[in-house]
Amino acid sequence: MKTIAAIIAFGTLMISISLFAGNSNLVSGTVNYKVQVHLPKDIPFYTRNVFVVLVDENNNRVAPEQLLRFGVYTYNFAEKTSIEGTRIAKLVYTDGNTTVLFHALPDSQTGKFTVGNTYLFNLNMVFENSGKNGE
Repeated sequence: MKTIAAIIAFGTLMISISLFAGNSNLVSGTVNYKVQVHLPKDIPFYTRNVFVVLVDENNNRVAPEQLLRFGVYTYNFAEKTSIEGTRIAKLVYTDGNTTVLFHALPDSQTGKFTVGNTYLFNLNMVFENSGKNGE
């Protein structure tokens, strides 16, 4: 009986981890964007109000935002069709009253984004007492 309970608990844990571990799989038949978040010296942080987003040149979201989480350094986004334009990866802060201890400059690319290809963006986080990017 303990073995069955342990197996069920382990299975539940693995499902939970996969649901909350970040968007790690690229989608076939789409334009894929990989946003890598780089922390200086892997400094831990806590946040509940910062999202990684990918927008176009008009600041329209290309795909749903993803919550920035410590330990998750790669965020994948997908777009259904090829497009020509600009894509910008950045952090968005949802609570203007919360002290921001870090920021990252946005990373952008302009050109043709083609289905089947993956485009890399880098957000290099800097820890300070203040600062916001792209907002």
